[in-house]
Amino acid sequence: MNGKMILYLSSFIFMLGVGSVVGTIPALAESIGLGQHTGLIISAWGFTYLLCNIPGGAIVDRFGFKRIVPLAMLLNVFPGLLFLVGRSIGLLVLGRIIEGILEAFIWSGIIGEVSRSSGERRIVDIGRLFIATSLGFTIGPFIASLLQKLAVALPFLFYMLASVFGGGLLLLTGDNYLRQPSPGPRREVLRFKFSPELFLALTVGLVESALPALSVPIAFEVGLSATDSGLLLTLYYFFRLYWTVYS
Repeated sequence: MNGKMILYLSSFIFMLGVGSVVGTIPALAESIGLGQHTGLIISAWGFTYLLCNIPGGAIVDRFGFKRIVPLAMLLNVFPGLLFLVGRSIGLLVLGRIIEGILEAFIWSGIIGEVSRSSGERRIVDIGRLFIATSLGFTIGPFIASLLQKLAVALPFLFYMLASVFGGGLLLLTGDNYLRQPSPGPRREVLRFKFSPELFLALTVGLVESALPALSVPIAFEVGLSATDSGLLLTLYYFFRLYWTVYS
């Protein structure tokens, strides 16, 4: 298996764990009396990821993919521990903030590495990465829904294992594909320009951020339990992925 396929597999495994977290937090918050704070816990990741994405990419460029990205993936064990033992709004939000910081390193590094190494096949390879990550994120909430039948926090152990396996795979790839980036030409300073496409992206992001927070009330409305909310998320993400690939 070449390095690029290992990268896709690692991303898929890691996103299984991330999806299981998203599928579990609403039910966990409901079970410990923090259901009204689910939106805050969910959105803490998004705000942190947004703020750290560009600095995270700069750090990966400076120190190299191999030094930063596998380590960042492995370090997701620590927010997993906070989710596992946390029964307060502070610990859960802290876990999501740490997760957002680490994923800023991970995805800015992975997307940048795929773009640099793909040449004329950049769009194809980015598409394959999108499918791998989306499929993992789609299946993750379903796995969480099954594991919650045994213990509501059990999916967080799965998340920690997925982080270890995903990061471990990247560490074992050697330099076959994951290489130290060479300095490129000076980049242009990006200027912000509002556009209809940006407005659409922000709208879709807002809706998809709200969906996990509303998954438990929706589950109750259709006669399901809180632990079944992950199943609803998996159904939504599956149809979204299918529509994206085949539309």
